[in-house]
Amino acid sequence: MSTRELVIGADVAKEFSEICMLGLDHSVYKRLTVQHDSKESMEHLIQVIKTNEKDFEATATVVLESTGHYHKILERALMKHGIGVVVINPIQSDSIKNLNIRKVKNDRTDAYHLAMLYLFERDGMKKDKPDETSFTTLKMLIRAYYDLQTERTAHFQKLQAYMDQVYLNFDKDCLSLKTAAAQAFLARYPLPENVLQSRKSTVKNLLKKQSRKSDAWVQDKLGKILAKAETMRQLGSHNSVFAQLIRSEIELYQMLDGKMDDLLKNMNSFLLQNLQSDHPKMAQQVDLLDSIPGIGKLSAMTIVAEAGDITRFKNARALTAFAGLDPSVKESGKFKGNRNKISKRGSRLLRRALNLVANRSVSKTRKNEYVNPFLREFYERKCQAKPKLVALTAVAHKLIYIIFAVIRNNQPFYWSDPEQHKAKICAA
Repeated sequence: MSTRELVIGADVAKEFSEICMLGLDHSVYKRLTVQHDSKESMEHLIQVIKTNEKDFEATATVVLESTGHYHKILERALMKHGIGVVVINPIQSDSIKNLNIRKVKNDRTDAYHLAMLYLFERDGMKKDKPDETSFTTLKMLIRAYYDLQTERTAHFQKLQAYMDQVYLNFDKDCLSLKTAAAQAFLARYPLPENVLQSRKSTVKNLLKKQSRKSDAWVQDKLGKILAKAETMRQLGSHNSVFAQLIRSEIELYQMLDGKMDDLLKNMNSFLLQNLQSDHPKMAQQVDLLDSIPGIGKLSAMTIVAEAGDITRFKNARALTAFAGLDPSVKESGKFKGNRNKISKRGSRLLRRALNLVANRSVSKTRKNEYVNPFLREFYERKCQAKPKLVALTAVAHKLIYIIFAVIRNNQPFYWSDPEQHKAKICAA
């Protein structure tokens, strides 16, 4: 394969992309515009690239900026015809916007800047692979799941706000609003007078059916509910519109909860299909991460979806930087900052998943055992000199190294004594 490379910058908009092709001397060789919804326009671009590859005896690399979903059509078309594609982070592309002293900002110059950025930093940029489409699909499913979760949380908060007007502290004194028993009860008796005017046996049967608890538990909760209803009938709002609003929020909450369950089933089905395919790397990485104590199936899917193919990272430090958990550096002359925060320049959802896993890893199970004793000991040492949140971030940082090692070795997690492991490495 030829080592000569034909670099092409593509500034992507919603309906079209501006293309800037550089010659082997890095000067602008050709410009054209490709329409994303035109088969003829896309085929023309492919033909031009293929022709120039042949003429220059070089391989083409098209550099795109990650623009949500707008660049996906062009990326798929190029990869389908075996043309190399590099998708870069907008943070990287913004760093070259002041390449020229004259302030010029348009699609043509942006396409040129993308091509030049790749020439400057090509050693640190990797081309996308065809089997990475599975990672992209999982990423879309995961983000859709968390979008539903965010919307569900918003409706739950509205429900709590309405309940504060009618049944203040109902979830604290009676039933948690997230339980099926509480939601079924409030859908039928949204106001205090509704339950006080009903037969106790009817209310009791409803709680018994929805909670599946003992008679003693049901009787205790019924007494607390009736006491709360009697109090709030005197002190709470008597506006009947709250009945409609409470029922509406419960219905929306349950609908979104059902949609989340359906999406989770679809993700599990997709993982199974990928595992049985010719390119099962994505599903295999999820299974490997699932073997690490503290990481559940959903967290594993989130990490893999947001990080992509973890094997593409050179080392654990690169993965740490991608997650935005690397410390920022502040140095100038003789000054060296010692109160640096994490960069937070990577995937917000990836950081969120890692922080949740870190918190889970240092907590106890129902058997009163630490989920990950090694990380718990590490966390306690950090807490002696650092605030708890800083120590928890250090645990998340340590987790990335564990994740990278598991994927690198392509083996499920196993416990290893640190001293024995160190001796083994030294002996090798």
